Amino acid sequence: MAVGAAAVWMGQADGGGEMQGLPLLALALADLALARTAGWTAPVPLALLAVSWAEARAAGRDPAAWLSLCSRCLAGAGVLALTLFSTVHAAAERLLAVAPSVRIRGIAPALTVLLEEEAVIPRQLQPALSDRAGRRLVDQLTAQGALRELTGRAAFRIYGL
Repeated sequence: MAVGAAAVWMGQADGGGEMQGLPLLALALADLALARTAGWTAPVPLALLAVSWAEARAAGRDPAAWLSLCSRCLAGAGVLALTLFSTVHAAAERLLAVAPSVRIRGIAPALTVLLEEEAVIPRQLQPALSDRAGRRLVDQLTAQGALRELTGRAAFRIYGL
């Protein structure tokens, strides 16, 4: 349905001979239709980020070409999204498996923060843990392979799954 909507719209849109914004709008429409069909609260730019401008120009205003282009790109974006999900899920499982071995009081709210945020500095764990306890927690989880240090710096380190 999503790719069909974009293909029909591209075939019917009248851009006055220019196609400058039409591919962008068609791909956004495909993402919006996909989100609505799937019952998502907000669209995820799967097609919008997967299509190159060269492919969009080559498709022109042909609805069949747009149907093929959007279908191919949404399928590829879906595979990438599932791959990324499996990576993040495995990292979250590893964190939850290692957490019981860490002996720090008040770790549950800190784990929630670590699981909900993409990147965390130890200070973000402060409502549940002191600054020192937050640093000890991320150091222990990093040593056990449950967290990764993302910046590679010696100071102001940022951690994530």
